[in-house]
Amino acid sequence: MRTYLILGAAFLTALLSIFLTAFLLLKQSYIKIEDTHNAYIQQGLLYSLDQYLNRLRTVVIDNAAKDELQAFLKSKESAYLDRAFKNSSEVLKSLQVDFLQLLDENKTLIKALPKKDGISKALLSQKEKRNGFFVLNNNLYAFYNAKIKSPSKSQSALLQAVSRVDFKSLLLENKEIELIDLSFKKDLLKPRIEKLGDTQIELFVKKSPKSIQNYILFNDKTSEKRIGIKFTTSRSIYNQSIKNALILLTIIGLLISLLFGLILFRYLESKKHKNRSKEIVRKRTKKLQSTMHELKETVTKLEKIAYVDELTGVKTRRSFFETAAKWFENAKKDGKTLCFAMIDLDDFKVINDTYGHKAGDIVLKDFCRSCEKFLDENTVFGRLGGEEFVIGFYGVSIKNAQKVCEKIEAYIGEKLVHIEPKVKVAYTFSFGLACNDEAKDVDGVLRIADSRLYKAKGSSKSLIRSKKTPPRTSDD
Repeated sequence: MRTYLILGAAFLTALLSIFLTAFLLLKQSYIKIEDTHNAYIQQGLLYSLDQYLNRLRTVVIDNAAKDELQAFLKSKESAYLDRAFKNSSEVLKSLQVDFLQLLDENKTLIKALPKKDGISKALLSQKEKRNGFFVLNNNLYAFYNAKIKSPSKSQSALLQAVSRVDFKSLLLENKEIELIDLSFKKDLLKPRIEKLGDTQIELFVKKSPKSIQNYILFNDKTSEKRIGIKFTTSRSIYNQSIKNALILLTIIGLLISLLFGLILFRYLESKKHKNRSKEIVRKRTKKLQSTMHELKETVTKLEKIAYVDELTGVKTRRSFFETAAKWFENAKKDGKTLCFAMIDLDDFKVINDTYGHKAGDIVLKDFCRSCEKFLDENTVFGRLGGEEFVIGFYGVSIKNAQKVCEKIEAYIGEKLVHIEPKVKVAYTFSFGLACNDEAKDVDGVLRIADSRLYKAKGSSKSLIRSKKTPPRTSDD
């Protein structure tokens, strides 16, 4: 029982470890998703602010290039001012800006519309920048300065335009945006530095259990306070995801615990019957082992029957063709030569009819043993049926294959076979040779070799015929 308690404790410890690891991994993945979403909102807000600068840029550069403005700077005639700034509200409306002012070559104010000293003063302090943002009276303004080359002097006049940033136009996913004092920024995380136009900004993120506060600080030296934008995003999706993950992992843990308890219960129940069934299992195992041994012997016999010719001990027709097919593909792939020699014993029927089938069997065995003396691991030797045999030569030219056949022929031609204690017979055979460059498959090569075999038998007995050598008889 103590063992089972230790096992149960180990299981619960492992399950708790897996549970905590899975929870931490899920939490980390949710945080990454949340951070990615928050960064998307930040970029969207920065893009909207950048659009203010782009619109001002178009307005200011287009107006700075007008000939009338160039002429005014040259002549200082007031007629242009009367004509251009007669109705300031309509001018600003047509330009889609909130404030516009013109400075001469000495950066002295010539005209401002409408007249707003606070904005004009703040804008004058930004005359060295091309564009950017500044904060005034709890409002965020975008500005753009365009130089106007004076015809008479080397210095440039300046056309400045300002547009107040409307926070309603910056709303992203119903997030509330406000200007606040960011003097406490030291308590925030390390900022990320960005640039909007020529104004450097710092982005901060501060997380609380229910929300994420995003701060954008504009480094405006004209303002004593560190004023910036704050917008808040809810963490409801993250919190709900964490809650769902806890619920899911708890359910999975309970199910696994229940399954473990059920398995343990079933194990204890089965152990009660183990002793009674042990003897039965032993007897059945012994019987099964005996049956398996018999089956193994049967399979071995069947394999031998299927792959080894029972009389001669060489490969059967089926076994030969399986090997030959593999060798043919390998030879084709590797660029090797594969030759086949079709063999037929001459006048074998005469031996059977004269001395009986037992004598014929002795001759077939002697033939196979004689051939094997001249074959190696690069040859395959099989019996196709009756007195017909075939030898495959892998990686051997047809000329060398013919030499092997000639050696076999010479060896057998010099011996007699004992078929009875006082009876000896001699026998001969014919070959037909072909190789794999003469046909597309094994059957095709064997047909060619078989054709040459029977041409040899038709000409004379004990003859070898191939593609590359002329017919040769035993009398040559």
